[in-house]
Amino acid sequence: MEFNTDTILLFMAGMILGGYFYIKVETLIMEKYYAGVEGETRVETLKKVGFGLTFIGVFLFVLTFILLEKALPSGIFAGFAIFGIRP
Repeated sequence: MEFNTDTILLFMAGMILGGYFYIKVETLIMEKYYAGVEGETRVETLKKVGFGLTFIGVFLFVLTFILLEKALPSGIFAGFAIFGIRP
């Protein structure tokens, strides 16, 4: 993959999309499987879910970056992983 202005902008756009997808997936998982969880247990559950989703995001980022060499899909998975790191 070439690193010029176009690919950097596509990568950044992908990161924004990836962050949006992460928030949607995290909300879906928390509402579907952990609906009644509140308080300190909810924080612990968010950490566990976040760790799993971050692992998936990093794994898919590495695969798409090496195999596809496309900026947009790589950016989506990078954004997905970065939003999972947040506390």
